[in-house]
Amino acid sequence: GGGGDDGAAVCGNGTVDTGEQCDDGNALAGDGCSATCQTEVATPALAMSIDKQTITTELMTSNVIAVTLTGTGGFQGAVNLTAAVVDGSNAPITDWTTSFDSSTVTLAPNGTGTAMLTLAIPSENKALAGTVQINATATGVTVPQVTSSVTAANQVSFLVNYDNSTGCVYPTGLNSTNPVKITVGSKVRFVNMAQTAGTMIAIHSNGSGSGICHEAQPCMGDQANPAQIAPNEAYEQTAKAAGGAFSWYCHAPGPDLGGNDPQIQVVN
Repeated sequence: GGGGDDGAAVCGNGTVDTGEQCDDGNALAGDGCSATCQTEVATPALAMSIDKQTITTELMTSNVIAVTLTGTGGFQGAVNLTAAVVDGSNAPITDWTTSFDSSTVTLAPNGTGTAMLTLAIPSENKALAGTVQINATATGVTVPQVTSSVTAANQVSFLVNYDNSTGCVYPTGLNSTNPVKITVGSKVRFVNMAQTAGTMIAIHSNGSGSGICHEAQPCMGDQANPAQIAPNEAYEQTAKAAGGAFSWYCHAPGPDLGGNDPQIQVVN
């Protein structure tokens, strides 16, 4: 003989069967229809998560954290975001700054939204470790704080690009009116970013008095080796003494931009 419906209720099939008060197509509680398909009062809730619980970086960097907001139980409306950075004693690290691309995210019912948080770490060594604290507030819900633990190496990297026709291409806007300030004890790294194998560069530096040597020349007891660096390699020196601003550029293959060469100042 033929088969047929035996009459048993199936919660979550989208059909209100005998013994069910509702059936919303799932067997989840907290959404107005319980896991046994009985009518319930939905409880609005909001969850927050981030894509980076830990960050390993260095000085003079911008680091982006994606913040995701998810509403359940019918939650909808505006969510306000704030962020702060603290040290191990929970004291503010004011020199590390945070900014959202949008500090308010509006969610549709049971919707999802994302905001991008940028953490900017200065070139000076004001701190090498901290915790980013992110808070969300919205009407009718409580959202636990989320955090990201950040560790910064005590170094600043200058990425030196290369153009086959003009030679080295330096970071812009770092001339005498806006020198990069480096703290005594921090490492300075000049990184050869040339894309062609065998493209060697040599760094000219006028900062021998601060311990940032011209390549292949000794200063303050530190021999500046190697004489040239290959692509994806770095020439590294440690800032040893505070002083006035000084310029640097590619001694080979150039160019020397004169007053527009990038500049560094070592500070205490």
